Amino acid sequence: MRVLITIVCVCCVTASVLAAEFERGKAIFTQKCASCHKLPVTGTRTERQWSLLVEIMQQTMANKGVTQLSALEQRELLSYLASTAPSTSSEATTLAKATFTAHCALCHQLPEPTMLRPKQWQAILITMQTRMQQAGIPPLTQAQTDLILDYLSQAVSE
Repeated sequence: MRVLITIVCVCCVTASVLAAEFERGKAIFTQKCASCHKLPVTGTRTERQWSLLVEIMQQTMANKGVTQLSALEQRELLSYLASTAPSTSSEATTLAKATFTAHCALCHQLPEPTMLRPKQWQAILITMQTRMQQAGIPPLTQAQTDLILDYLSQAVSE
């Protein structure tokens, strides 16, 4: 009976610690990342991809003279970001690619996702939204836009 109580207590404490780490990670994202970035659509990056992205951003912060995240802040931020990771990255990628294909192939041949950087894709999507409206085509929803941008950005980072 004592072993069972101990196991239950350990599980409760672990869940509590993970929840607290998640909340701290969310606060770190809000305070230190959200001024330049919005959280991408849930399920678009794997935990490994988030880890690599945080490493890249640490270097970018250092190059710009911005205080980098501590090791603890990085861990907590990754805990938060990893919670948005897809259960199966191929499912998320398939959905994103299908959204990209369905909407962009309406008017022209699909470009290679790796041909441009994420900021360039973002600018092109804004232009395409305007052209869609001018052509009487319903514009993309924000979720569709985010999904397509994340797909294109992910293709570049792989």
